[in-house]
Amino acid sequence: MTTLSTAKTMLTVSTIMIAILVVVLVVIVVLWIRAEMRVKWAMKARNTWVLAKNSSVAASSGETKEGGGTGKSQKAHNFYFTYGTTPEYPFCGGWTLIVAKDWDTAERVFRAFHRGESYAFAYSQKDMEKTGMLVNGNAGAFCHEKIVIDEQTRASGFKV
Repeated sequence: MTTLSTAKTMLTVSTIMIAILVVVLVVIVVLWIRAEMRVKWAMKARNTWVLAKNSSVAASSGETKEGGGTGKSQKAHNFYFTYGTTPEYPFCGGWTLIVAKDWDTAERVFRAFHRGESYAFAYSQKDMEKTGMLVNGNAGAFCHEKIVIDEQTRASGFKV
């Protein structure tokens, strides 16, 4: 009787140890895959996502010129979303540049592209220039991606 209960106890302990080992391996694989994805995203540095249908955007001048012969011009602004160096950020250092009409739109565009991920700080063009990061970088990195949004994009069905 004692031998049977000892065997059952050893089998239970072995099963628990195997379950713990499997969980640890799964965590290691998930962390490794996430690290690989970060490397792939980092290698796509300076991506530009232009979400402007039938329009040309001149981010340096801040003007968004609508197409279709309307002749209208809507002021677009640069918004910078910076990153720290911890794994919670989609990039290590640097920033994402979003060209949009206002802070609210820029924030929603960031959330649409980086669901569940965060940024360290957000700056307007003027404030970003004051930080010196445009010249010196942020934690050894510069602009990872540029996302441009305009009203025509929103009208065409892109939800922000």
